Amino acid sequence: MREACAAGSAEGAELNFDVVIKAILALPASMKSSMQKDVEQGRLPEVDAIGGESRGLQTRHNIPVPVTTRLIDTVRRRAGMSEPA
Repeated sequence: MREACAAGSAEGAELNFDVVIKAILALPASMKSSMQKDVEQGRLPEVDAIGGESRGLQTRHNIPVPVTTRLIDTVRRRAGMSEPA
């Protein structure tokens, strides 16, 4: 979330990491993301559409996003997806 907030802030969004984390922690424990549901149901996740923008922002604003990159790569590998062209 720190990487996402840094990237969003670089794009001009007013983000507060602590507020974002507090909202996430308030979600029900049983809640699942749409990407998690896709993988569980054997569908390809929209990992590039959801996480790929962070990679683009890294280049555009020189913001390192190693955790986001590792997560995207892990989801792609677990879903049996090839690397994007």
